[in-house]
Amino acid sequence: MSAEEAFAPARFAAAALPSAAASTASASGYAAGYAAGFTAGSRAAAEQAAEAERRR
Repeated sequence: MSAEEAFAPARFAAAALPSAAASTASASGYAAGYAAGFTAGSRAAAEQAAEAERRR
């Protein structure tokens, strides 16, 4: 086995790391954005319900 063949898996793994990190960051960013949007939507719905209750 040549040195080129011996280090091929390590080079492949090193090349895949930035892609995996970007994918993970994207997924966690999506989850954080979803949670923030859900929280804001829930807050808005609660405020609307409270306003409707006050109008009664």
